[in-house]
Amino acid sequence: MRKVKTVFKSLKEKYESKEISAREVAIELCKTGHYTFVPSEDEALKCIGVTSPKTDKITLANFGEHNRDRKIGNSLYRICRNDSGKWYIHETYNDGAGWARNNAYYSDDLQAVIDRINSFTTEKEVVSLRF
Repeated sequence: MRKVKTVFKSLKEKYESKEISAREVAIELCKTGHYTFVPSEDEALKCIGVTSPKTDKITLANFGEHNRDRKIGNSLYRICRNDSGKWYIHETYNDGAGWARNNAYYSDDLQAVIDRINSFTTEKEVVSLRF
């Protein structure tokens, strides 16, 4: 049990000092045998005793590598940027029986894309545009 606490404490210290990202915490928990799969970033942070920095709403102030997506039901919405510099929303929908994905709401203005993703209240808001 002492070894487990040492691993968690070490990962927590590295995460809080910004030496490693939440994703790297998740991978390390898998490598050390605490999980048989790579857990979500939120679950990994909870495991080492850290509250996830994510909020329900994305803002320009908190937008970044680790806070650019929202999960609603079976949909994962993510803000991305293409090669021409336009921001857009990518959705992956998976209900266990099948999956779909789509991109929409392209804009040069990041704030406009953030406002759009924050306005979503249900799953399949981007995927439904395909049909």
